[in-house]
Amino acid sequence: MPNQVLAVSGPELDEHTCAALAERGIDVRYVDVSGRDWSLLDGASFYALGGAETIREEEAAVLPESVEMVCFLGTGYRDYMDAQALTRRGIVACYTPKANAGAVAEFSVALLLAGLRRLLEGVGNIQAGMWDPLFGRSLSDCTVGIVGFGAVGERVAGILHSGFGARPLIWSRSDRRNAILTAGGEPCSLERLVKESDAILLAAGLAESGEALITKEELDVAKRTICIVNTARAGLIAADDLVEFLKARPDASYLSDVYYSEPVDPDHDNWGLLGLPNFYLTPHMAYASKSSFVEMGDMLLANIIAHQDGKDPLYCAI
Repeated sequence: MPNQVLAVSGPELDEHTCAALAERGIDVRYVDVSGRDWSLLDGASFYALGGAETIREEEAAVLPESVEMVCFLGTGYRDYMDAQALTRRGIVACYTPKANAGAVAEFSVALLLAGLRRLLEGVGNIQAGMWDPLFGRSLSDCTVGIVGFGAVGERVAGILHSGFGARPLIWSRSDRRNAILTAGGEPCSLERLVKESDAILLAAGLAESGEALITKEELDVAKRTICIVNTARAGLIAADDLVEFLKARPDASYLSDVYYSEPVDPDHDNWGLLGLPNFYLTPHMAYASKSSFVEMGDMLLANIIAHQDGKDPLYCAI
């Protein structure tokens, strides 16, 4: 009997996971479905979905008949995968909750420090032949607003409070007042957070409506030198409003690990963000650490083994 196939879009799985899959009689096949050629999954029983593709109802309807399970490699699966549409097709939908939360939290703080200390500007000056030490701001002196208090936001709050002595302002969709206070944060409204913060970190998921949390109305009351970091979802900030804001506020900065359309094609940057001197983009790499990949692999494997044994996945998406 031939081995089953796991199709993977995105970075390669770690060696430990691949070896464990092989022991279960599962071959790994890496596919590039960014062009929406879902026929590349033909023959695969399992599909591990990275963060560069999405499976909505229309994609779920055309997945090959061979696909039995789709597993999103991350926490915020709702922004990338329509679990209900997959279930209606008879396809099991699962994910790997909190596996990359530590890696994303660390990366978020790294971008925050880079923005406040003008690290990327300094590197650019050196590469341009200029020796110009830049004065930045110390994180410990700043009021930092955290938008969203899930697994990543909570860890960031702990790092800022315990590591830097900061007391961050925190906005959350859910009532997590006690947890926020325990993490050293202060719960507040989104309006107050934007108005009082020296830096803002976006760590929330998208609203079910898909509407942006931060629009012109919020940006207009932000401080002139605000530093905004986004390691969650690009759609949390309205694109057109962000462009106008960064053009009008040259002393503000926006550092992001996520974009409105990925992977980024510089020739089709519909918003013109890539040409702005106070916009900095990294290639959706916040989650990519060795430890997070091992943990994601373990959770993916657990989901697959449960399915092979006729059980529900350990980390079901519904």
